Amino acid sequence: MGELRTGFRGISVHGGGDLVSFEPGVTVNQVNAKLSPFGRKIGPDPASKSAAMMGGVLSNNSSGMQAGVIQNSYHTLVSLEFVLYNGHRYDTSKAADRERFGRDEPKIVNGLLRIRDAIRSDIELRDRIKRKYRIKNVTGYSLNSFLDFDDPCDIFSHLLIGAEGTLGFIAKATLSTLPIEPYRASRLLFLLPTKTRLGPLGI
Repeated sequence: MGELRTGFRGISVHGGGDLVSFEPGVTVNQVNAKLSPFGRKIGPDPASKSAAMMGGVLSNNSSGMQAGVIQNSYHTLVSLEFVLYNGHRYDTSKAADRERFGRDEPKIVNGLLRIRDAIRSDIELRDRIKRKYRIKNVTGYSLNSFLDFDDPCDIFSHLLIGAEGTLGFIAKATLSTLPIEPYRASRLLFLLPTKTRLGPLGI
């Protein structure tokens, strides 16, 4: 197995910082350093961001304390370049590649469509998936992709987010970015049952 950080280190900023493309061997902090002059950052914010490489961040659907369920890798993904087990490489930002994916990967495409239609026709399962992905849920495949997207290429690219590398190799990705807020604050809240009696020290 090769070491990604020695050869997959490209980062490029687009649209005045609104988008950033990167290869899997760079860390979260390195991507954010490129975005910092634009007053932007990426949504995923894992505690290990000084060491966590973006390939792993995407493959884990990392979010961290701040990203929640809206600003994580899955929801900020714009496009993905991936390599399948058969060596075929696709870039979801290119119409020709999307068409080629539909033509050259019939087993994958037909399987995705069958799963999509089965989930959507099962009201109980569909509602359970919706409910589960309203909260932070990064265990297993991103089944919400079958509800969020119609096109097999979009479904598959979002399944790669959080798939732990089991479906393909992420060679490059583009994420939408977030503004760096000028002011930040944090609080620690203690939630107690309504009938709890507090002692003299409030505990």
